[in-house]
Amino acid sequence: KVITPMVLSVGGSVQFREQLVLSAAIEFTDWKQMKFNTKHPDLEAENRLIERIYRSTFNLRSGAELNLWDLGLVFRGGFVVNPSPYEGDLNEFDQMYYTAGMGVQLEEGVFLNAGYAYGDWKTFRDNYSISGIVASRTREHVKTSNLNLTLSFRF
Repeated sequence: KVITPMVLSVGGSVQFREQLVLSAAIEFTDWKQMKFNTKHPDLEAENRLIERIYRSTFNLRSGAELNLWDLGLVFRGGFVVNPSPYEGDLNEFDQMYYTAGMGVQLEEGVFLNAGYAYGDWKTFRDNYSISGIVASRTREHVKTSNLNLTLSFRF
């Protein structure tokens, strides 16, 4: 059994007139709380490793939505930072996401929405070790692109 870490989140939004909404959220995770709930010696060693290599993080999210109701349009944008949970990692290992979107009202109660998210961060993977020394490491620059289209009916 795995015990997952506690996560505390708080967020809010502010609406300016009927056109603009700004939002933000912060999420705290203490990754050192993660552990295997067992007395098995091999997994106890893994628990000690988790205590040594993980840290606490604060994930940050922000966004804005501009409503142009007269035209039946909504524009959205956002930003997400998910820091690496590993102790000593540089900022280049933090997952960064940039988002944009648009919605259009097709008719009363019918909406078409499109959203795009671009992610960017660096990482590495140890392929194998010899006598505890990393012999082969792959460095990666991860870039993700996700497009989401939805059609909603409200009644």
